Amino acid sequence: MATTAGGSSPPLRSYRDAVAGAAVRPPPPPVSFDTASFRPMGMLTWDQGMKVLRFSSEEITRLSQPFRYALVRKFWHGYPSMQHLRRWMLAQGFRGDFSAGAINVCHVFIMFALEEDYTKLWIKSIWFVDGFPIRFFKWTPTFNPREESPIVPVWVRLPELPIQFFDREALQYCPAIGDATSDGCLDGHVGAS
Repeated sequence: MATTAGGSSPPLRSYRDAVAGAAVRPPPPPVSFDTASFRPMGMLTWDQGMKVLRFSSEEITRLSQPFRYALVRKFWHGYPSMQHLRRWMLAQGFRGDFSAGAINVCHVFIMFALEEDYTKLWIKSIWFVDGFPIRFFKWTPTFNPREESPIVPVWVRLPELPIQFFDREALQYCPAIGDATSDGCLDGHVGAS
């Protein structure tokens, strides 16, 4: 490979750019990994004559942590254009960033930066975009697009509960309703009814 007067390699250009006479692209920034912070994960085993990498439930939990505010958007009976979907998402007035990507023709993965944005979409069972119904599912590490998620938000009324018990610690392990503090179930709002 040729080098420049300074001894370094010239910037890379694609064949298309070279033929079209396009300007030289700067090289991508170098990728560096701090190997001191790497922790080996998983255990390589054999299963039915094939190598299999198995992860512990703790490792799966750690790997899934960045996706704790992720939803899967499901369309049925058709779907709007991606342009309309983007416009609709932006019109929801989210306070934080979000990113979205297609899983398949019916499912879109959406990851939110803020729990409140995530909760805003998940608590309403069905939304409509350009007349097309959309349902949101909580993403889990075991998500399978061929199956409906069994995880749904549930509203629980606690009439006449004394005000001092509207506390995360007091309601955290109420066996009748499960973990009331997960996924924004207890958002600090107390309402009379």
